[in-house]
Amino acid sequence: MTIRELLKNRLNILIIFAVVLASILIFKLVDLQIVRGEYYTQIADKRMYKTVDVKAQRGDITDRYGSPLATNKAAYSVMINDQFKTPKELNDTLYNLIKVIEDNGLKYDDNLPVSYENPYSFRFDQIVGMSVNEEKWKSNIELSHDATPQQAIEKLTQLYEIDTSYGQDMVRKIIGLRYDMKSRNFGSRNPFLFINDIDITLVSKIKENPQELTGIEIISEPVRYYPNKGIGAHILGQVGIIYQEEYNTLKDKGYGMNDILGKDGLEKYLEYYLRGKNGKDSVELNINGENLVLSDNEQAQPGNRAILTIDANMQSVAEKALEDAVKNMYQSGAKEVGGAAAVAIEINSGEVLALANYPTYNPASFKQDYSKLLSDPDKPMFNRAISGAYPPGSTFKPLTAITGLQERAVTRDELINCDGRYDVYAPSYRPACWIWNDYGGKHGYISIVKALEVSCNIYFFETGRRVGINKLNEYGKAFGLGELTGIELSGETSGVLAGPAYRESMGGTWYPGDTIQAAIGQSDNLFTPIQMANYAATIANGGTRYAPHLVKDIVKYDGSKTIVSFEPKVLNKIDILPENLKTVHEGMRAVVEEGSSKNTFKDAKFEAAGKTGTAQIRLDKTPHSWFITYAPYENPQVAIAVMVEYGGINGLGGYVSGVARKMYESYFYSNEKEAPPVKNSLLR
Repeated sequence: MTIRELLKNRLNILIIFAVVLASILIFKLVDLQIVRGEYYTQIADKRMYKTVDVKAQRGDITDRYGSPLATNKAAYSVMINDQFKTPKELNDTLYNLIKVIEDNGLKYDDNLPVSYENPYSFRFDQIVGMSVNEEKWKSNIELSHDATPQQAIEKLTQLYEIDTSYGQDMVRKIIGLRYDMKSRNFGSRNPFLFINDIDITLVSKIKENPQELTGIEIISEPVRYYPNKGIGAHILGQVGIIYQEEYNTLKDKGYGMNDILGKDGLEKYLEYYLRGKNGKDSVELNINGENLVLSDNEQAQPGNRAILTIDANMQSVAEKALEDAVKNMYQSGAKEVGGAAAVAIEINSGEVLALANYPTYNPASFKQDYSKLLSDPDKPMFNRAISGAYPPGSTFKPLTAITGLQERAVTRDELINCDGRYDVYAPSYRPACWIWNDYGGKHGYISIVKALEVSCNIYFFETGRRVGINKLNEYGKAFGLGELTGIELSGETSGVLAGPAYRESMGGTWYPGDTIQAAIGQSDNLFTPIQMANYAATIANGGTRYAPHLVKDIVKYDGSKTIVSFEPKVLNKIDILPENLKTVHEGMRAVVEEGSSKNTFKDAKFEAAGKTGTAQIRLDKTPHSWFITYAPYENPQVAIAVMVEYGGINGLGGYVSGVARKMYESYFYSNEKEAPPVKNSLLR
């Protein structure tokens, strides 16, 4: 074959190949554009997909009767998606978003540990629910350990490429938002939940500006709602967006960076039960990132419902009664009066019916109010009921009485002489009875029942001296004083049971005079209101000390199944002779029937027993005011402890015992619209 023929054959082959290839291309084009053109156009428009979480409703928290304390409502939230090509585009969008948010009067906070105003200051101790180490934080953004807040702002401005022409205040706000976004791993697969529970007006404003707010999405999701006026804030605690440190720990349990979890209180304690299971939706997007098709792939499952031991009505009454008592005491001359707490316990189960604090706060606006709450000198976030330890004063005397009777150091019928001053350690030490200090008087020869009624210091000085500090400590521990109760809330303090061991641990020495002071609730004794309520409950039920608890049952969200039931737990049984119990009960009944609380309860429809107390802190400070009680007297059901800081002024004790009366009436007679009036009485 010649070269010419060979070339001709190859050319023919190329022509044939080109014709075939062209035919295939023409066929495909016809198929794509004519035969199946509409189908492929739709596919092209829907060529982007994403999977989004469908937030599960958090489980409800209700009181013992099913009244909701924390539930959910549908709300709109602002989500920032990563659709930005440059830092400038992102910063411009955040600038526009912040302006829209603020123009609509909505406040928000960020977790940047630098103040909002110039001159700047660090605020490492003001970040909600987080512990931020200053040295580590500075190192992470490549600052020296002695860098100033101003230098931190300048560094972050450069790091986030923020244009200073936005203005100083806006630069700080954009930095805070960028900082939070970085902390929560903002990216193409992880949008940033900026702010939740916004109103429809703001929703409209955002949707009206799609060009200026590229990547900003409005989503609907459940948020926490408090239908009972936010009562029980210190019990419920708060929920919030997950932090980086929490996410690192919980991501293997299915948590996402935009998930909400319990931060404090029962919300945190019950997180495992309250947390639902998020669902997933598959979303198809067009080229502009607009949602076209939403298809349910997996339904969200709500969390379980927690039924508490709390009586919502009693809790509400307690919170209001504490507020009224403190305000009335202040207006009546107790100018140092501070916070207050009240705890009610069902005596035969340890179920906490009310755990109230004053001042308190609104859990619905906790995050917005955080800075103000933190700087409030009255400490509204402090849970005085479990974390406040106070000298018990004369409310300790029933324990001294039980110890003396049980150890046969005193008898029911023995009379001890109160001559106003206690002279056993004279002349170097002559402590006085309150009646001597206040009126120059004395009680004379009195029995143990009368001594409880009139709260005679001399009688209990002598009883304490006879039994000794070791026996007082033995019975104090048996009643749980100076020990953690194990309540399901974090931050509980154990307090202090006065004695040689504690004094020596503090580098001091225990003297005989300390024993008689401990016997009347002074010396180093420091107890919490919940300890005192449980102590009163243990006296009331005859010596069985239960573990106070707040959670009754966990049930499936639809009520179809009980997941966990929390049974009463006995911590200790104190073997107290019936005749000794009867004697102490009579003495505590006499306090209410004829003693310092007579006026408070004189027209009540039930009979109660109790013990008042003024607890000296320092000579230059007004004493604290206490009242412990149980009712009904013949068949006790409920025990209550009420404490008011710096409220121990003569004539104002009726306000303190009056709190307990209102709580009883709310529990026993919940249909009554208004409790009978409470008169003042001498507090001792």
